[in-house]
Formats: sequence, C-alpha cells, structure tokens
Amino acid sequence: ITLTEKKCHEIEEKLKKLVDKLSADGFYQNTPKDEVQKILAEQSSLEKQLEQLFIDWETFSHEHMTL
Repeated sequence: ITLTEKKCHEIEEKLKKLVDKLSADGFYQNTPKDEVQKILAEQSSLEKQLEQLFIDWETFSHEHMTL
C-alpha cells in the first residue's frame, strides 16, 4: 500500500508540473504543435496510470481490512 501511495504522489507531482506548463501564458502560441501534442499525450498517460493506481490502492486497502 505504501509503495502505491508513493507512486500516486509522484504521478500527481508530474501532472501538476504538466498542468502548470500547459497553463503558462503563451504556451500554446509559443510551443510547437508536436511538443504540445507530446505533453498532452503524457498528461493522458499519467492520468490513466494514476486512475489504475487508485484502483489498486483501493483493492489493497480493502484486502488488508478484511485480513
């Protein structure tokens, strides 16, 4: 469970940095389209990983509580 929580926090930090980058003034105007697409794809991938980690954490927590 602790490892899953650590991974969740790491991914949340990465997502925060991406969101900060995406929301910076002029980002879309000053960044090449392929770079924007790369960052958006990375954001999507991280969100999916985080969702799976939440599911895993919930499962592990539930299993631990029933022991």
